[in-house]
Amino acid sequence: MDGVTLLKTIKADRRFKDVPVVMLTASEDAAVKAECERLGCAAWFRKDAEPDDLYQKLQSLIEDTPRSHIRLNTSVKVIVGDGSATGGVTRTEY
Repeated sequence: MDGVTLLKTIKADRRFKDVPVVMLTASEDAAVKAECERLGCAAWFRKDAEPDDLYQKLQSLIEDTPRSHIRLNTSVKVIVGDGSATGGVTRTEY
């Protein structure tokens, strides 16, 4: 199934018609882009899109106040205590 057919299928289903669809394509065909826009795609990007542009558009579609930077979940291993306390106890936390 090509992207236009997928977009038609999504927009034809009442459960998904209001879901924003972002097209990421290798196509340079202006007619395909126009058809996608007519069908209600929220954005159109070529596969060589700048990551920041894509990120900002996705943020604007899913959050009322878009973030300006990508948020990554991180976990850092730390050793709590240096062994000098009574009992020489240390523990590892994340």
